[in-house]
Amino acid sequence: MTLFTQGIIRVISEPELKQVGDTALVKFYGGVAEGKDKSGNYINNAIDCEVWGKQANTIMEYVGQGGSFMANGNIKMEEWEAKDGSGKRKKHVFKVARVELLPKPKDDVPTQAVAAPVDQSCPF
Repeated sequence: MTLFTQGIIRVISEPELKQVGDTALVKFYGGVAEGKDKSGNYINNAIDCEVWGKQANTIMEYVGQGGSFMANGNIKMEEWEAKDGSGKRKKHVFKVARVELLPKPKDDVPTQAVAAPVDQSCPF
């Protein structure tokens, strides 16, 4: 079964770049924030992610660990036989089809708000 999805992915683990034939493949662990629970704690989910081709190079060059990007693609269930013979293993993988870079914050933006000077002659 395949589930199409889109959202903002935060790169949790250091991306690994591999070559599969002539095609680039980058794999990493990605996080998806889902808001807050009833106690006010953030709900975070994580999933294995794969990005292929030119977009894999984009992730390596512009995003990296700790960065975020907008993505859409398919979530697929991968299944394989365990190496120790203990049975089948399964995991979900987000196969990213499209990457859209998000704007980065400017370095010159102050981290705290600065109050404007108050004109004491103003009647209100």
